[in-house]
Amino acid sequence: MKRIAIAAAVVVCALGPSVGAQTTTVPTYSSYGADAGGTGVHSLAASNAFPNFRTGAVDNSYPLATSHLDLSATQATASVADSGPLGATAAGQANGAQQPQYATASYPGHDKASLTQGGSVAEAQATSTSAHSRGSVAAATSNGPAAVEKKDDGAQTSSDYGESGVAITPDTGEVVATGDGRVDRATFAGGVFVVSGAHVTAQVRIADGVATPAYTIDAGNMTVNGTAVKVTDKGVEAANPTGNDALQQVVNGQLDQALKGAGLEVFLTAPDVVAAGDSGHVAVSGLHVRYTQPNDNPAVPTQSVEYILGEARAFAFVVPGEGAPSVSASVGVGASSSGPSTSGVTTNPSAAHPTATPPTSETATAAAPSGDSPSPIALLRHKPTYLVWLYLIWQALVLATGGALLWWRRAEVVRV
Repeated sequence: MKRIAIAAAVVVCALGPSVGAQTTTVPTYSSYGADAGGTGVHSLAASNAFPNFRTGAVDNSYPLATSHLDLSATQATASVADSGPLGATAAGQANGAQQPQYATASYPGHDKASLTQGGSVAEAQATSTSAHSRGSVAAATSNGPAAVEKKDDGAQTSSDYGESGVAITPDTGEVVATGDGRVDRATFAGGVFVVSGAHVTAQVRIADGVATPAYTIDAGNMTVNGTAVKVTDKGVEAANPTGNDALQQVVNGQLDQALKGAGLEVFLTAPDVVAAGDSGHVAVSGLHVRYTQPNDNPAVPTQSVEYILGEARAFAFVVPGEGAPSVSASVGVGASSSGPSTSGVTTNPSAAHPTATPPTSETATAAAPSGDSPSPIALLRHKPTYLVWLYLIWQALVLATGGALLWWRRAEVVRV
């Protein structure tokens, strides 16, 4: 009996440190949020006929993927053809008609959604700790995705892809937002200008209360009338120059003239990167190709279309809470915190460019609780259930040890 008592005491001593190890302090947030987006081709059509159309009456994305995370909900939306403000206006005028090209998932709510149109697909998924969306368009022309390609079409793209993801890891409090946009091939002005392999990524990761933004920009391989070119601040130049400087200037002038003759302008924009302690923002775009309709008559409105090959944005923030409940308490049982892969992202936290024009980004905010539902902060006060079971096991072992010791003492008294 003495051996049983000693063994029980050893178990209690061993269990004590175990309980302490499993209750490691995790970050406490009074609020947190994240937004991300990615698109393959972003097209902006504008006209100088009316002031309100100069910045783009048409603002479409092929495809579009967005994700959102905050203290009380997550949402993911994917579309093979986001119709922009013009499409939304048309739908609103049609007695609130729904646009069927969107797949939306949310938590709470429908946690999965998908749709296909021809060779295009859009998928969205949401859990209590993450949201993820992706869209892929097989081909698109000047008339939109899945349109019949024409030999002399002004613009054609193929394998356009957008992806986004946001997630919070309950055990560490890490928040991540990631956007991805890419285009496999694009041709303009009937093949005068060709681009292949354009790809951009954006990411904001918050760990230990510090936001770290990162991005990659690959404008792709480009040719003008079959000659490989690169884009510089002076315009396009031959990627593999030969001969002396005078000959190179002649070749570059011919390349530039070929683009102008086709009504094309090619350029890059600086990334918008901001890191401010416990919040961060990244917005990047790939190659910009602008087509301006030839117009010799000033009295006739000029039309223009700008194609952005690859866009990605990411935003995340946390608000530390003094004495607030731990972030792990808000997570449902069995929820996944996995997000999209972020391998190969180049970190560049110091590359802030206040002069750059970033894509419009949504600001993540914590949703306000309704009067009929409990406050998200109140929900966070629930403790993990495994602590209850550990406490009960510990109490049982203490009682067993006490009973064993009492039994042993009585046996000694009887023996005497």
